[in-house]
Amino acid sequence: MNEKGRQRIVHRTCRVPLMIPGGKEWVELRRISYLCAHFGNHLLTESYAKTKGLGGLHPYTDYRTMLSSAVRDAVSSECIGIWRRLGKRILKGEETLARFSANRALVIRGQGVILERLRDNKLVLKVRLHPARNAMATVFPVWMPAVDRDIWLSKVVNNLETGNYRLTRLAVVFERPGRKVVAFVSYSKSMEAPALSGGEAFLECSSDDCHVRSGDQRLALNDAIHRLAVMKAHFAGIHTRLRKHLGKPGRRRTLRISLLKAGSFEEWAQGPLHQLSHQIVEWSLKHQVTVLRVIIREPAQLPWARLEALISYKAEEAGIQMIKAARNESNSSYEWERGAANRSLDAIR
Repeated sequence: MNEKGRQRIVHRTCRVPLMIPGGKEWVELRRISYLCAHFGNHLLTESYAKTKGLGGLHPYTDYRTMLSSAVRDAVSSECIGIWRRLGKRILKGEETLARFSANRALVIRGQGVILERLRDNKLVLKVRLHPARNAMATVFPVWMPAVDRDIWLSKVVNNLETGNYRLTRLAVVFERPGRKVVAFVSYSKSMEAPALSGGEAFLECSSDDCHVRSGDQRLALNDAIHRLAVMKAHFAGIHTRLRKHLGKPGRRRTLRISLLKAGSFEEWAQGPLHQLSHQIVEWSLKHQVTVLRVIIREPAQLPWARLEALISYKAEEAGIQMIKAARNESNSSYEWERGAANRSLDAIR
């Protein structure tokens, strides 16, 4: 934060679809991605051998003549992150040594990437992949229809192009099946701390009841929670049936493949979770809420942690402070009303 304590730096990542290169460009791009995977695996093997006191596990290869410094620095940072997260478990034998995949190994630090707008209003990403100083930059045209129909993505891309956001990292990912290429653009921006002079709302969720409450206003979310609960209850059965019919032709073949690609229920529920978090934040903005307290009663039943993470960054973008309250904390007025209702039922009985 600055001297006033109002500005702070936050880091975000957005997904930008790219146009598929063809011919020689595609072959060269895949060659670079495989080089990045080999370089990353080389670094991981060297680190493991040095820690274990071993030598000669990997022949020496000079990647300075193959990859630019922007690529080598980014891959090295990825290796450092892997060792920080999994290093102890790998050395204890609890995890296998992580390996880079060519489909996700191509990363570039921000200094080697330029986002540029052409005269026809199209966007391109110019990336420095080759080591020679006078080498031409590799150009990735952005798939503009996807940017134009996504208001949030269009806003982020415009801020990156004008320099309001600082581009820190670019990861080129090859998605299967087919030759689909996307860019995960990481950037940093300054945000003003939310003002705490507005209203306060409580989000209370469990498997039986979920609602947002601010004063006399209340938004029921039971339908969305019931949808997630039903999805989880039938997740294993749906996958079993889809596997039986995967090879059969039909209109829903693409749907079957996409559902099977979601290896976990949390990944399958990404869409409903995004919709639910967006609904909560929009309702809070409408009722001028500046502090949102989240109370989750049954953390093991549904992917509440993922929902909290989605609400957190969406609320932050909207200038709302999200506070993860204790499990036994609740809105006192709502608890009193619920207690009064129970006492009335007891009196009737």
